[in-house]
Amino acid sequence: MSGLERLQEIAPEALARLQRANELAWEALEPALLELVQHRIATLLGSERELATRTLSGREQACLAFTDRFVLSVSNISEEHTRPVLEHLEPAELYGLVCALYVFEARQRLELSLGRIFETVAA
Repeated sequence: MSGLERLQEIAPEALARLQRANELAWEALEPALLELVQHRIATLLGSERELATRTLSGREQACLAFTDRFVLSVSNISEEHTRPVLEHLEPAELYGLVCALYVFEARQRLELSLGRIFETVAA
């Protein structure tokens, strides 16, 4: 049973709110870009393998670099990290990207941690 399935049993309202936040996150930017950053988060957190490489657009590269910084050290994000993204996104789109990254990362970390916690409890 996955961590989120366990959460459904324990706190269905909390999971419903997380799922609603996830649905809203998918409205922030085009789905292909969001799929790319969501997969990068999962890869950085160790729950998925890196995708086969393909040529990425400048927009995709900038958003992935920002995603890397967001996941690895969000408190150290500076203008140096946002400037390349703002060459490809409007400020409102950057805001949407940040919100989506937050939701995707929180969901991924919750699923990973709950899965491990409940594996330990069951053992």
